Amino acid sequence: MIELVVGVLLGAGLLFLYLFPGLVRRELLRMRADAPPRAPEARPEPGADEPPVDPFLLRIYGLQRRVAEFPTSTPQELAQVRPFRELTEVFSEPEVGTDTVVRYITGDDALVAWAATRALAHRGPDAALE
Repeated sequence: MIELVVGVLLGAGLLFLYLFPGLVRRELLRMRADAPPRAPEARPEPGADEPPVDPFLLRIYGLQRRVAEFPTSTPQELAQVRPFRELTEVFSEPEVGTDTVVRYITGDDALVAWAATRALAHRGPDAALE
């Protein structure tokens, strides 16, 4: 008797799962057809109210995207990738402060953090941080 009840419930459940997506899809289509048309969204002029983009960030994350295109497994392989070396050189530039480099070392992006770490390793001591 229990097998019969379980079989009926299982069959009803499978039938429900088979029919339910179609019922939901039809209901959603009906709701969309009944909804009043939406007015097109007003889009602001390009460049209006957009904050200025820091050229330093554009350089860093442009190089980061290029580095990510290369399949690498180890830090040694990564060091052979030209865009990664360029990224390290960006962090090695004298106008990039040591505090900025340290901020990127502790950031969320592993590629950028590794490039900043390599650049910091090649810098001399910074009296302001010691």
